[in-house]
Amino acid sequence: MNDDKEENTGHKVPKTEDDAWYEALTSKASRLAADRMFRATAEELAESYVDQKSASIKKASENRNE
Repeated sequence: MNDDKEENTGHKVPKTEDDAWYEALTSKASRLAADRMFRATAEELAESYVDQKSASIKKASENRNE
């Protein structure tokens, strides 16, 4: 049988059905965590961009008023 042997994919073949469930759940959890991190980073970048644009507009407005 293929217990603990790596297939062409490089993934270990689960020994039991419980191992398969554990692997599937941890894989799903990893994907969800990565997705949350990506979204948080994207939101931070968007906020930073908006802050920079606001500061740039404010400075341009002040320069016009002088």
